[in-house]
Amino acid sequence: MAERIELLDRPDWFLQPGDRITASIVEELLAEPVMAKIFGDRILPFKKMDFSARDFPALRVYSPTGNKVAETWYLNGDVRAEVIFPASLRHNENQKFPDLVTSALLALFRAQPFFERVRAKVPGLNQLGWSFSYDKDLGFIARDAEDINPLTQITLNYRVNLNEWDEYLESDDRTPERPFEKTLGDLEKMYIELQAKNDDNTTADTVDITVKQ
Repeated sequence: MAERIELLDRPDWFLQPGDRITASIVEELLAEPVMAKIFGDRILPFKKMDFSARDFPALRVYSPTGNKVAETWYLNGDVRAEVIFPASLRHNENQKFPDLVTSALLALFRAQPFFERVRAKVPGLNQLGWSFSYDKDLGFIARDAEDINPLTQITLNYRVNLNEWDEYLESDDRTPERPFEKTLGDLEKMYIELQAKNDDNTTADTVDITVKQ
């Protein structure tokens, strides 16, 4: 069982078009100087549950839901960006700090350069953060403490154009019908091998071959 699970850690194929969305967002957040100053390396691409009391402020990013309602067009999903603050915030900071971080993340997700950088890593990404909502009234308890840490939950949408995703598959020698195998590369190799030569090293007559779909 362990070996089979380990195969999922570094797959050479992708489960679905949005499977890199959280990792790509986190990479860009870590590269943003303002976010690096606030969170350091405490920006994580999964729903970490075992934070220590000394880890805050921290930002965890994960994608809990998604849907596809037709064979083509779009894959829709949500991304959660949850900011966990220290439990030791003063009363006035309980409102001020969540406001500041929410505004900063909103500004970042509205920035076209940020979107373009994420889109370069997620083929077919069509929307990111067009829908943006937040809840500043949540809490989190660290594994080594009993105090409740203020948690601000931000939910933003993403949308992937499946037609563009299919074009990406073909650029990677795959097809929507065979997404886990590089079959187009095999066909190209077959075509090259069939370029027969005459005795004088000239190209022989071309033979048309129809590959059954």
